[in-house]
Formats: sequence, structure tokens, C-alpha cells
Amino acid sequence: MGANNRFSVENTPDFDRRIQVEMFEQPRLAKIGVFCSRRDQEACRTFMDTLKKCVDTFNYPMDQPREFLIDGREFSDWEDQFRKVLNEDVQAVILLLPGKKKNSPFYDDCKHFLLTKFPIPSQVVLVSTILAGKNLRSIINKVLIQICAKVGGTPWTLTDFPFTDRPTMVVGIDVFHRSNMRKDSLLAYCATVNRHLSRYWSTVDVHLGEEMGVSIQSAVKRSITEFRNINGVFPHNIIVYRDGVSESQRKTLKETEVGAFLRAFDELKNLGMPEKPRFIFVCVNKRMTAKFFNGDNLQRDGNLTNPEQGTVIDSEVTSGNDFYLISQKTTQGSAAPTHYFVLSYCVNKDNQYVEEPPENMPEQVLRQ
Repeated sequence: MGANNRFSVENTPDFDRRIQVEMFEQPRLAKIGVFCSRRDQEACRTFMDTLKKCVDTFNYPMDQPREFLIDGREFSDWEDQFRKVLNEDVQAVILLLPGKKKNSPFYDDCKHFLLTKFPIPSQVVLVSTILAGKNLRSIINKVLIQICAKVGGTPWTLTDFPFTDRPTMVVGIDVFHRSNMRKDSLLAYCATVNRHLSRYWSTVDVHLGEEMGVSIQSAVKRSITEFRNINGVFPHNIIVYRDGVSESQRKTLKETEVGAFLRAFDELKNLGMPEKPRFIFVCVNKRMTAKFFNGDNLQRDGNLTNPEQGTVIDSEVTSGNDFYLISQKTTQGSAAPTHYFVLSYCVNKDNQYVEEPPENMPEQVLRQ
């Protein structure tokens, strides 16, 4: 947290309250707008008064937001106001919208406009939430935290991340297939670009199946270049998490996606990257039939319980290059484990870039 405020994340029941203080990195907000319907002026005043108190609590460098009242009951009235007052200098907007949770009449239209027509970070607060008044200070504290993250700040970070003693990039990849798009797919690629793993470079690409490797290769080069531009160095470690991969897909994935990373490293090496990074490619599968139970109480009272949150299973039922993780606290039913399989582990060794066998991987690779 900010102001050198630290606390343990283990066994901290008041975690939600502890994070509502000055944040780790708080970018200055000089131009921010608050939009609401004219008939909701009372809610707007309440929101602005509470927001000022929250800004003072967080010691956040924010100038007074400018209010914009909208006449009319149609989205076109909101769009007209957006087009009239927004410009490239606006850093964020807050929308006080009518309606109920998940059923606000303007939510989808406003978000679509502010994502595609006039890309500006936005945060929605329902007027009904403000007028209810319940826990309003805590709610707006969290609104401020979300705005900070959306404009490139870092609300908090964790210490002692494995691998972060050297410049490290963590990449997440997923592919979405939709039947009415025939063979077309959507590739989503997101990579961290700072030492705290809290800022991201991302891209989305529509491609045919055979173009997958080309899309990923391009994304890898662009993300590593952005990492170098921000940090002044190339990443020493690159750790990739590829979601939604079954066992039958691993061979194809290694040929296409792992191959795309390796080809990108070759191109960057020719363009000035001093050495190829230590590279770890992990397949993630959340749709598992395996179940695990804590049997410590079995002999005493005959009951099986779910494993504790954070439990890692990496022996007996694993092959040496995979593990299961219980990542959630389950109060009903049985816990659903996530399976992680290290598909590729490449390092620089004896002036060569080689793929190491699973047994040579350091333990932190399977526990990081």
C-alpha cells in the first residue's frame, strides 16, 4: 500500500477494510467529469460530498471533478453531452446512472460509447445505491480504487513475488471460439509491463485457426518492446499462462503457440535483445473432474472437508511438471481445483537456448 503501509495477506479477516487507505501509486487526476441526469441532482450532490471525503482519506491528488447535468430521458441525450464536452485531455468519467443493479437502461450504451467511440476510462455508480445511503463511504472508497487502477495507477502490490528479483513479464492468453464466426476466433493477449506486475499491455485479434501463430508472434514482439520502452531493459523471465487447454490440445499448442514465442525471441535477438529470456509456458485447465478432500478429521469424526484455500497438490497424482491448486474458499459443495501443466521450460545454457526436461525445473516454477 502507499505511505509504506504493509500488512500480511494471510489470515487477514479485515482485508477489505485495510485496503481503503492511501494507495501504492496514485496518478494525478486533473480532468475528471461526473455525468448524471438533472433529475438526480440530489444524488449527485451526495456523491460529490462523499467523494471529497474519500479523496481526503486516500490523500489522492485529484482536482475537483466537473459536473455535467443531462436533460432528457434517452441515451441520445447522454451521447450528445459526451460529444459536446469530452476531449483527449479528460482522464476519466464517472456516470451516475438510473436503474437497478445489472439492469440500468443506459449502462451498455454508455460503456460501448466510451470504449469504442471515445475511449476514456469510466466508472458507473447507480443513483439508487447513492440514495440508499447504506455503506456509501465504503462503496465510494472502492469506486476511487477502481478509478485509480483504470487510469494506470497501482492500488496495492504484493512483496516477495517469485522471479521478480529480475525483470519479469507475466502473460495471459485465451482464445474464444464462436460458432457463428465459422472458423474465426478471438485471441486475447495480456502482458505485465512493470516490476510489480500491476500494469498491462493487451491486444485482441480476430484470426483464422491457421493464423494463430502469426497473431501471437506479433503480440509477443509488441509486448516485449513495450516492456523495454517502459523499463529500459528486456524481460529476463517470461511466464505464460494459457487458459482453456485440455490434454489432447497440448501437442498442437506446443507447435503453434510455444513455437510463436520462440520465433518472436529469434526476431528480437536479431533486433538487439541481448539474450533470450527464461521462458515458462503453463497450460491452465479449470474444467477438471478431480476432487480433493482434507482427511485430517476423518478418523476423529468421520467427516471429509474441503482443502484450505491455497492448497497445492504436486505429488502422488501428478507427473512432475504439473500441479493442482485450490484457489477459492468453498463453503458449499466440493472445491473445484485448477490444473496447471508446464508445457515448455526454456533457458540459456552453455551459450545455447535449450528446452529443459521437467525434472530440471526449479521448485519455484511449479509453486510460483
